[in-house]
Amino acid sequence: MNYYDTLEVSQTASSEVVRAAYKSLMQRHHPDKAPASTSQADMAGRAALLAQAYAVLSDPEQRAAYDLRLQSLTTHAPPERRPAPRPAPAASDTSSWLAWLLILVLVSSGGLIVLLSKKPPATPPQAVTLGQQATGTTGTKPNVLLLAALTVRLKTAAAEPLAHDLAPPRTLSIPTMVLQIGPLDSAKTIEGVEQRREAITVRLADDLALASYQNLITPDGENYLRKIILKAVQEVMATHKGQATAAPLPEDLRGRYGVTDVLLPASFSLQ
Repeated sequence: MNYYDTLEVSQTASSEVVRAAYKSLMQRHHPDKAPASTSQADMAGRAALLAQAYAVLSDPEQRAAYDLRLQSLTTHAPPERRPAPRPAPAASDTSSWLAWLLILVLVSSGGLIVLLSKKPPATPPQAVTLGQQATGTTGTKPNVLLLAALTVRLKTAAAEPLAHDLAPPRTLSIPTMVLQIGPLDSAKTIEGVEQRREAITVRLADDLALASYQNLITPDGENYLRKIILKAVQEVMATHKGQATAAPLPEDLRGRYGVTDVLLPASFSLQ
């Protein structure tokens, strides 16, 4: 399966169609909705694959590069090998004719199996859930790392002016947070996040409790929330390295090293 198959869309699908398919599939495959016959680990792995596919196909530059790789695989696929034609059996020799027919069937079936087995599979992304042993990668594709759900009480909602007479929501819930890890030295970054898991959770709880209710209810509320989470994680990781703050990366390393982005597959809710 390639990334288009993962999101169940065609290669010509628009960015709006890709986003809608991603949202729908993430709701369906969220780990909290795993049926009794499916383990949460399997659902988490599926959610990670969906997040990785969307991360590539939602970015115009990454999608263009990925399409070129798919086209290259198709262009350089080995030609189909057809079995050599067999001479027609003599009409008078019924047993010989049946033998040749059986040979043709066996050869054709074997050729089809070989052809299907040579189809180049899409390389799945590396998905790591906190608490599991992480392994590195030398490829150029970003990794994804799942964080646990988080629910916090907003501290500033009641003090903000309201556009309506109803009491404001006070509880912010985020079902799933996905960290994108740059491909450079990703194993070291994942190990660092794992070591600072408790510190990251505490920092996120503190920062999200101070999130602005008015900013959360705007159409850009999800991006506002993603920036808070990304900043908190990056600053915790900088402290882990002995730095006072998160120092800006050189231009050639941005988007390729450390925690590079945050995705919210199931968005968030206010209650």
